[in-house]
Amino acid sequence: MGKTAVATRIGTALTGKRLTLGDRTFDPVTSTLRGPDGAELRLRNQSVRILTLLVEAKGHLVDREHLIATVWPGIAVTDDSLVQCIRDIRVALNDTDRQILKTVIGRGYSLNVSAQLDLPRRKMPTVFVAPFATSDDNDLAGDLHEECHDALIARLVPRVGLQLISNPGRQDEADYLVTGRIKVKDDKVRISFRLGQTVDQVVFFNDSRNALAHETSGLADEVADVIAAQLRVHMIVNDGAAFVQRDNEELTVQQLKAKAAWHMARFQRENRVEAQNALCRACDLSPEDPIAMAMLASMSTQLVPLVPFDEVLSEKDTALELADKAVEAGQSIDYVLRTRGNIRLWLHHDHDGARRDCERALQLNPAFHLAHLTIAESEIMSGEMSAGIARLKNMMHRAPVDPQNPLYFSMIALGEVLAGRPDEACAAATESYELWPTQPWAALVHSVACAFGDQAAAAPTRDLVRGLPEDHFRRMPFVDASHVTKLERLLETART
Repeated sequence: MGKTAVATRIGTALTGKRLTLGDRTFDPVTSTLRGPDGAELRLRNQSVRILTLLVEAKGHLVDREHLIATVWPGIAVTDDSLVQCIRDIRVALNDTDRQILKTVIGRGYSLNVSAQLDLPRRKMPTVFVAPFATSDDNDLAGDLHEECHDALIARLVPRVGLQLISNPGRQDEADYLVTGRIKVKDDKVRISFRLGQTVDQVVFFNDSRNALAHETSGLADEVADVIAAQLRVHMIVNDGAAFVQRDNEELTVQQLKAKAAWHMARFQRENRVEAQNALCRACDLSPEDPIAMAMLASMSTQLVPLVPFDEVLSEKDTALELADKAVEAGQSIDYVLRTRGNIRLWLHHDHDGARRDCERALQLNPAFHLAHLTIAESEIMSGEMSAGIARLKNMMHRAPVDPQNPLYFSMIALGEVLAGRPDEACAAATESYELWPTQPWAALVHSVACAFGDQAAAAPTRDLVRGLPEDHFRRMPFVDASHVTKLERLLETART
């Protein structure tokens, strides 16, 4: 697919006005709610007005007092009238698990715009979090038992396209199972945990964290961060495998997004085209789906800095426009915000805008590794090398099995070069190159690090290094021109 065609395909997703909520659709112009068969679902006038107000708020909290004053102006009504309307809306939306219409206790309500999917929620990947077991009858074990469960729920409930099952009687319905055990002995604490798939009983990740009994503050959050990050990575890399060989016309929006994610995780040009095709189809089917729009917009940065920037710069304006629309539709979705931030950084060299978007994403999900990646890249290219390197190392600690780890290592290597630490630069660059031995970007960074560390004999072949243009570093969003000059001089040494 040519550059112009890609930009055009992305641009086609910039139309459409319907709002999709679960398997229902809502037209904010006519205030009409329709079911999966297209039939209009009747609601009392007050309930329709409340739903319209929540839609207009675009995911933001709407106070109870504002809803009552707007829907029943000048009339003294109790909270019971509002609660009854909320109940009616949930029934109409088939929102039995309260994944769409959220209650903020004591304050009001918000519409979870991240639930804008064209599928019944039971079609989403589902996760059951089992309370962590403990054989120790003491207060510390009991406290950690509660803290781990609460921390995991807090991280997984806001996830887009994921349904959390909390009823133990429905455990067998879940696609994924999270289990763990807490052991306290003497003055030591050990929390072990596993992630598995319910159907085939395959455990795909297990790990543990240890601490002294008087140093457990933050331990539950650390465990929850690791589990949430690794679960997300596994779903991205694996959930779309079942749809890879199927024609896009046969797939639902959720399946198309899973298929696209599978291709995106391969970081190859041919996979990028397949992902684009799937996402264009998803946007055609559900033009207001913020995740589909954001994924399609992210195609412009999916392979940077792995490919020459000339391959993607023609898409930068349409990609940002589509990302803006995705944020408008999904202001409470971490992935949507990070996608716009990444486009701002790599294609528009807007560090401030990129960090604002990613920091908002981290407010929603502090463990979101992609937001941390974009901020770390901005930090390194802004001269804050130590901060960026530390952030990337922390992310790899949270998600040790991540297809992006070679990119993390290469960015760490660049940061170490610019910080003047040759041994650390060579070590990180070697890790990246050994994981991606045929990737020109990994070879380029490895060559620069070898030249910096005076290890020319260990550098990759010159042909592989020439897979990227001589001005590649100059096209990256470095703030300090002297950093670019340093990298280009080292690259010139490596190429000769």
